Amino acid sequence: MWFWNQYTTSECDRRQSTASPLRADREQLTDLPATMILNGEADVLRDEGEEVLNSLDQTKACRAAMDVSVDWVNRKNEC
Repeated sequence: MWFWNQYTTSECDRRQSTASPLRADREQLTDLPATMILNGEADVLRDEGEEVLNSLDQTKACRAAMDVSVDWVNRKNEC
C-alpha cells in the first residue's frame, strides 16, 4: 500500500492500465514492442511478483510462456 500511495492515492488512477498493466485488455497491448519483464532479486516487490507467478508455475499457459520467453532471449543473443 505504501508504494501505491507514493504513486497515486486516487482509486480511479489505480484502476488504469497505465498504472496496473495487468488490467490492460488485448487491444491496449496490441502493437507494443517486444518486451521481457523480469523481477529483480533486490526489487522490493519481488515477493509479490513471485507469489503470483509461482502460483501459476505449472499451468500449461505458464509453461508455454516460459518456453516462448526462453526462445525470445535465445534469438536476441544470436545477433
